[in-house]
Amino acid sequence: MKLSTNAEARFGSRIGRILLINGALMLESVLGVRAQSNSTHTSHRESTFEGASRSSLSGSSQKGELMLGDHPAGVDSMLSCSDLYVMGDALSKNQQWRSAFDTLKRFIETCPYNRSPYASVAFAEIGSALSHFGNDDAHRANYLSWLKSVLYLNTVDPEYFCACVRQMAGTLPLPHDTTAGRVSRATNITLSVWHWLLLNTSCDTPTLWQNYELTRQTQIEQWQNDPTAYTLDTTLPPLSTWGLDTLLAKHFLYASVKGGADNFASIVPAYALTRNPTDGETELRFTLGKDAYLHVEVHDVLGRVVFGEPVGKILSTGEHRLPVDLRSAPAGTYYLTISLGTGEVRTIKLVKQ
Repeated sequence: MKLSTNAEARFGSRIGRILLINGALMLESVLGVRAQSNSTHTSHRESTFEGASRSSLSGSSQKGELMLGDHPAGVDSMLSCSDLYVMGDALSKNQQWRSAFDTLKRFIETCPYNRSPYASVAFAEIGSALSHFGNDDAHRANYLSWLKSVLYLNTVDPEYFCACVRQMAGTLPLPHDTTAGRVSRATNITLSVWHWLLLNTSCDTPTLWQNYELTRQTQIEQWQNDPTAYTLDTTLPPLSTWGLDTLLAKHFLYASVKGGADNFASIVPAYALTRNPTDGETELRFTLGKDAYLHVEVHDVLGRVVFGEPVGKILSTGEHRLPVDLRSAPAGTYYLTISLGTGEVRTIKLVKQ
């Protein structure tokens, strides 16, 4: 399939950003050089889509100045959700664990509804990164708190929920003493969460069942091989031990519905066009209550895109302005859509005279 000239340019631009990221990471990995910035970052509460994305009808595409605010070092504010995951994945592959940890956490927080398996896959990579740089009690406790805070950001994809809870299972507090039986009891902590997933959710995959049974068998074999070192204890502790019973029970509130709560009003508390009807040029002004992934497009009555880029961007908290250019479009009725990374969408009817 041959792409149009504009489509080729957009595709090449996105691939170019990713290649540049990977190339920089490879170079840093080889040379062992880590750039350090001594500058003070100023929080930008207002940004402008300066010369923002132009309609495909006009044949041009420009990038604006978009500030992320307190984003992990090296995270470009122009990255889309997919680009952000690719960057975190590349950092992980180059064993830059702390940067990978921060970047992939940022991805989960801003793009939990990303239309790809990235969100569910990212949890395992975040846990792996943590194990390389901070697998102590303090880091584990902070990570567990974070996992609890993002568990229900996506209430549509069951695999997101499963992946997040599986990370919790491997992050719960472990006993410190080495007396006989503690090995089995520590294993039971993880097994208790797995057992709940297997009995109560769609996470009951053959792989998880197999892991559960193999772990149980290992407990028995350890005890049989050396009864003096291992006391066989297969008692599963209750989830209430860590306060997970109430948290996981919320799953049943979402299990039978297509989506969760609509949080658009809290994320985008204000939005409006400056001129509507318009003679071709207007401006979308909106306020973000938190950092968020946002994508804006304008469609005609047949659903064809006449303005907007293929992907959105992650924007910082505060006020934003997006010039909307329909000068190349014929007079008529159009629909401007604002889509968030958490799945919510709002539509504004726009008339060009």
